[in-house]
Amino acid sequence: MVLFAVSCGQKATSKALVLYYSETGTTKIVAEAIQQALGADIEEIVVVDPYDPDFNATIARGQKEMAEDNYPAIQSLASSLQDYDVIFLGYPVNR
Repeated sequence: MVLFAVSCGQKATSKALVLYYSETGTTKIVAEAIQQALGADIEEIVVVDPYDPDFNATIARGQKEMAEDNYPAIQSLASSLQDYDVIFLGYPVNR
């Protein structure tokens, strides 16, 4: 899992968003822990065409998408990113 924090400015009271994509649920657990610890808002990134639950099929699809520079469409976010001072972005990675 990778987690990035992007700061859009410095204020005494920052408004934070935890934005995440979780394939197996591990990233979701970490995102929820960060959200609770900081009192931040949270939102899941959802792909329009979900990945196959089979790990090897998911890896094959991801490799094909990257090779073709054709990334999956995601559903519109409910959150307006410009409303946040800090955005934490979490997503899974393949080792």
